[in-house]
Amino acid sequence: MLRKGFTPLEMRNASFSGKVLRLRKAKSNDFLNTMKSLTGFTLIEILVVLAIIAFLASIILVRVNTTRTRARDAERVQEIRSLQNALALYYTSKNAFPIAASFTVLNGSDAVSTELLGAGSIGQIPRDPFHTAPYYQYSYRSTGGTAYELQYSLETDAILGKDGAEGATNGNPQTATP
Repeated sequence: MLRKGFTPLEMRNASFSGKVLRLRKAKSNDFLNTMKSLTGFTLIEILVVLAIIAFLASIILVRVNTTRTRARDAERVQEIRSLQNALALYYTSKNAFPIAASFTVLNGSDAVSTELLGAGSIGQIPRDPFHTAPYYQYSYRSTGGTAYELQYSLETDAILGKDGAEGATNGNPQTATP
């Protein structure tokens, strides 16, 4: 059998006699062994690749989750500053802070929120970015109207709070004062 192009399998089973390439008849076992060595990956190779991909994915997910947590904490600190600015505007116009004898959760419908919104000190009461109670909410207290306390919690200790201490987490609130 003479022809110009040969496949690698045919070249392996071929023998040269002069200038003519003659194909030998391959045994069926030789063909199967050759096909096994030429096709696919072994199970171990596939498992190793999957393990590497899973490891890299877990590292990326941890990084993304940490970044999201820090972003929520930064947003909390920014919202506390916004509340402090609103309270300063309220104090400027009324010469006192809104009175709340005990800590009041600022949710937009409480008395303190109504006072701030009614005076035009703030357009909208900020909500915690995680939206879960009881840890992640903003609370306000002012007994005499001359000073106040804003309490809030952070998810990490990566951001310094208003009082200079590291961020309080899960139920150990930070305190912001004027």
